[in-house]
Amino acid sequence: MDRGNGLLRTVQQILWHLADRNADALAALQTEDDDAGSIARDWIKTYATDAQGQVTADFEDGGSVRQEVVLHFAESRRTQEITVGIDNEA
Repeated sequence: MDRGNGLLRTVQQILWHLADRNADALAALQTEDDDAGSIARDWIKTYATDAQGQVTADFEDGGSVRQEVVLHFAESRRTQEITVGIDNEA
């Protein structure tokens, strides 16, 4: 799998877990914070309903290890920037 496909798949998983209100699965994607469960629950409270609707993502200029992605939630017109780790083992 190339780097772009892995990045897209990770962003899709984040949105699916938000829409499904699956805090455990969302927390499992977090790799840098010890309080991933609490963060996942907060994100679900904030974005779960939005994630069930139309969402677009803008992928900023790529880094070698991390990629900035801006999520645009159509219904609420909110945006959220996330940082997604890039798997270099592809």
